[in-house]
Amino acid sequence: MGFFDSAPKPAAAASRPFRFVLIIGSPGMGKSALAEELQIAWTKERKGRGVIAVLDPARQFRHLGDAVASWPGEKDPDDDRSPEQRAEAWLKAFKRTRVGRDDSPPALVILDDADTYMGAGSPRGVWRDFLMTFRHWRADVMMLGRRTQELPKVAVSNCSSVAIFFSSEPYYKEYIRAWLGSAVVKAIPLVPHQYILVDTSTKEFTLHTTKKRANLTAADLS
Repeated sequence: MGFFDSAPKPAAAASRPFRFVLIIGSPGMGKSALAEELQIAWTKERKGRGVIAVLDPARQFRHLGDAVASWPGEKDPDDDRSPEQRAEAWLKAFKRTRVGRDDSPPALVILDDADTYMGAGSPRGVWRDFLMTFRHWRADVMMLGRRTQELPKVAVSNCSSVAIFFSSEPYYKEYIRAWLGSAVVKAIPLVPHQYILVDTSTKEFTLHTTKKRANLTAADLS
């Protein structure tokens, strides 16, 4: 079972559907390392013809440079908008390049530290539009977060698979148990860079290991 792949199709069949993946766990456990691995695999699959857009509050993906549409950039000292307002403005700008434009190339949207600029419950406006209709944006989505209970419920309900690393966050296991069952909780590994990959439709899971990132940041060393 893969993240962005799907079952083999006849040559004449339509291209694979766009997918939504959650990656959750404590800092330093390997979430960004896995996201980088998936980004590289996605780029190879698309033969370099896709667009990568990253909401990146902690600058975990800054080494990707000008190849991605990233937020935040260099902050204007006169910009007093909240992280939530800046994230919403970024998504609105991204939407103008996607929706209603049949010539737009496929996109991979990476939402790092999503629980710092998105609230739990049901988001409104452009965020609800994106999380509900990302396929119409021609976008695959990776959402990374620490606190599962603070991620939007629409994201949890729409994701096709979830990579679960260890976390010491309160209520982490309780939330996952209510969502995916006790067997999944018991299988969560305790060591960094190991995770279980769960198919949310079947609740089947497999154990995997990701490598340390070549481009280490403070979060990787914590």
